[in-house]
Amino acid sequence: MTVSLGGRPLAVGAAALAAGACAGVSLSLFHSPIAFALGALAALASGLAFWRESSRSLAWPLVALALGLARGAAVGPPVRDAPLDEALSVESFDALAPRDKARAREPLLIEGLVLESERSAPGLRRVLLELSARELLSGSALQPAASARALLAFAESDDPAVLRLKDREVPRRGDRIRLLARLHLPSPALNPGAPDRRRQLWLRGIAYEGSAAEDGLRILARGPRWQRRMAELRERFADRCAEVCASRERGALVAALAVGLRADLPRETDDELAASGLIHLLASAGLHLAAVCLLVQWVVARLWLRTRWASGVRASAVGALFALPFAAAEVALLGASWPAVRAGLSAALWLLAGASDRRSDSITALTLSAALCALVDPASLHDLPLLLSLLGVAGLIFLTGPLRDLIPIPRPAPLPPASRMGARLRQRARRLLEHALLAGCATLAATLCTAPLQAEAFHRLSLVGVIANALALWPGLVAIPLATAAVPLDAAAPPLALAPLWLSDLCAGATLRAAELFSRLPAAQIALPAPGLVTIALWLLVLLALSGFPAPIGPGTSQHRPPARVRLLRAAVPLLLLTALGAGRALWPRMSSTMTLTFLSVGQGDAALIRFPGGRTMLVDGGGDLFATPGRPRGRGPGERDLLPALAELGISRLDWAVLTHPHPDHAGGLLAVLRKVPVAELWTTGEPGPASIGDQVRSAAAAQGSRLVEPGAGQSLGVGGVRLEVLYPTRWDSERDANDNSLVLRLVHGKVSILLAGDLEALAEADLAQSGAPLEATLLKAPHHGSRTSSTDAFLRRVRPRHVVFCVGARNPFGFPHPEVVEHYRAERCETWRTDRGAITAESDGERLRLRQDTG
Repeated sequence: MTVSLGGRPLAVGAAALAAGACAGVSLSLFHSPIAFALGALAALASGLAFWRESSRSLAWPLVALALGLARGAAVGPPVRDAPLDEALSVESFDALAPRDKARAREPLLIEGLVLESERSAPGLRRVLLELSARELLSGSALQPAASARALLAFAESDDPAVLRLKDREVPRRGDRIRLLARLHLPSPALNPGAPDRRRQLWLRGIAYEGSAAEDGLRILARGPRWQRRMAELRERFADRCAEVCASRERGALVAALAVGLRADLPRETDDELAASGLIHLLASAGLHLAAVCLLVQWVVARLWLRTRWASGVRASAVGALFALPFAAAEVALLGASWPAVRAGLSAALWLLAGASDRRSDSITALTLSAALCALVDPASLHDLPLLLSLLGVAGLIFLTGPLRDLIPIPRPAPLPPASRMGARLRQRARRLLEHALLAGCATLAATLCTAPLQAEAFHRLSLVGVIANALALWPGLVAIPLATAAVPLDAAAPPLALAPLWLSDLCAGATLRAAELFSRLPAAQIALPAPGLVTIALWLLVLLALSGFPAPIGPGTSQHRPPARVRLLRAAVPLLLLTALGAGRALWPRMSSTMTLTFLSVGQGDAALIRFPGGRTMLVDGGGDLFATPGRPRGRGPGERDLLPALAELGISRLDWAVLTHPHPDHAGGLLAVLRKVPVAELWTTGEPGPASIGDQVRSAAAAQGSRLVEPGAGQSLGVGGVRLEVLYPTRWDSERDANDNSLVLRLVHGKVSILLAGDLEALAEADLAQSGAPLEATLLKAPHHGSRTSSTDAFLRRVRPRHVVFCVGARNPFGFPHPEVVEHYRAERCETWRTDRGAITAESDGERLRLRQDTG
């Protein structure tokens, strides 16, 4: 049995080519011989299909698949620069002498060609650079570099005098620049549920990432003027929206709808749009293009009908031809991202079909646009926004109609021309209901098709998106053409843009209000682990059953679909299996007698997740950024980047306890994000306010969600599932001491296994503990203060006598933690050393033995 696409050989071939190119890139990077072997196998199979007349219909898809595999395999791994690899790897950094380490932390002088440049957050820009020269250590000569690509987080100047300059040296696409940058190799997946950053960038041909600043930038040669003007137009319009609109949030949304810039959208607003399911208004380039092209086509067609040439040339053809340049302009206006390019190609194919009086076929337009993207750059099919766009549109095409059939509300039938006014009003109400149902079904279709990818990438899924889109999508749809029209008006005559901007602002306000209301509904969003192959296969069976498989599926095949009841029964089987898998995953920790402690890799900070026998959970510290400053964000913090995905991946939807050992940013920062997203029954702290009152902020966030606040003292203990949790230090925090020496010290005892979590204790507090009568012996020790030479004193270690020690440190951290002499001290005591900059570390205890493993990295 096969899936029928209604006799669309071109669509089948294009889909095969795109799939082959996508697979070829991945296989060529990580399993190079397999890519060429599969390509040869597909070519051989196509030859056999041509030879046998009965199977010639399979030949063209096999040929396309072989071509796609060959195109993808030809990409190869990203170009690397061997001296940079040697200088930037964690292992080579650790091997350097202290003086060379200090030099290696200094920025490199590099030159290169700007391939992409776009604002990613207020004050930050994402710059993709193709290196042409570099110096490895400061003071060395500038040397030619391999043609490697680096992705930089570029910090713009915060000097008001510089910001007012009309001709600021901001890197634009096509510029050749020289600047100081700190580069490093992308990290692999270091935590459960974390994305493999190295794989993601390598699939895009990017070998390095890093950071740079506007200070020290020098533009050696300007790029094409039209690219610079388009980039300046987009950013100037975003600034204009911030000035004109009623609030920062509304202005940022109008800018995102018009020109695709999301940099100024506050994170809270972005979260609300995601939780409500309205985020696709920002992510869907196809929606923008469809709104603009349909409006232009409709207006031009109506105007054409009033001309004397209307009888000779079809109005729809004229409207389609006039809409084509608008589609190209919209792609450029959206920054020519891959989703925009894909949508532009689909729109062009659809408009050309209409202009040539041919049937517009959405399936062929979608598959051909994907194939063209694959031919230009096979790595584009690994771009997450493009994948979401392709899967979402496929859901709209294949599932919207079948899902509408499942709703037991009849579609409105046409009324006779002589119907009464009351009947016409009822008919209009039915049509409005039908539009709302179709919007909801379309949202559900796109959500169902993109759910596995969203779970893999974001670990969250909106449950209210269907209702939100059915009831509140319309203001956003209206705002898109209004905001887009305001862009050229603002560039040519700013006063003329005020009216569409004002209307767009009103629509943006309605959209944000709806997003806020729907995101606050109970269980508006659920956390999901990354799906495995079995889960994806079962989910695909659910989608195929709902669409009507094994009958032909796609537009125009409704007469072949089985009845709704039959499709629901078929979908129920894999859905029940999925439910059973999920239930088993959730129940397994509650039935386990094992204690698991995972030291998460959160950069230069601490975060340890404990799962007790019976399934109860505790999070000790949450990492954070020591160098973040108010108003100058440094990207997502460890709470959003590491902790929330890890909790979702491990199936933890609530925490029984959260512990802040002491209020320093590298321990407290990530807890704020966790407390906003995850219910926490009890928060333990020392009660110390900490620098910038971060301890008070954590307690306020916990109190706002209803958590019980506790300040435990030395001597207290708690029994959980056969594990005794002891509080060893301090009795209460001492305002005369540093926050490090006020750290909460916890000891876990599980049968013959014990674990000591020593916070950031330094020598003074270690001496107090060593002289006390507290039991300190531990199988595993979390090294005090990240392995600083101010901790891990002889007296303390003689009392603890650990067999394993874990250093919670960040890769190439500026403090040099763990200090080499401390590591050697532990090794001299016959301790096995572990460190989180290589990946999360999981310790499992059955009460008799403790087993450790480095999960990732």
